Amino acid sequence: MDMLRKGREVRGSRCWAAKLTEADVIAIRKAPGLLREIGAQYGVGRQIVGQIKSGRAWRHVRSD
Repeated sequence: MDMLRKGREVRGSRCWAAKLTEADVIAIRKAPGLLREIGAQYGVGRQIVGQIKSGRAWRHVRSD
């Protein structure tokens, strides 16, 4: 909680292993089409695309 409060939490594109940026996540949420096609476009699997669209992954990114 302390890291979150001070803005030092490593999540999203700040994570060393992240393949996506916050802008990519917003675009994925709005993208129509098959999950595997969207995933191929961004270099990730269809499962993570499904998790992003359902809100289970990258929850901290707001797409208002």
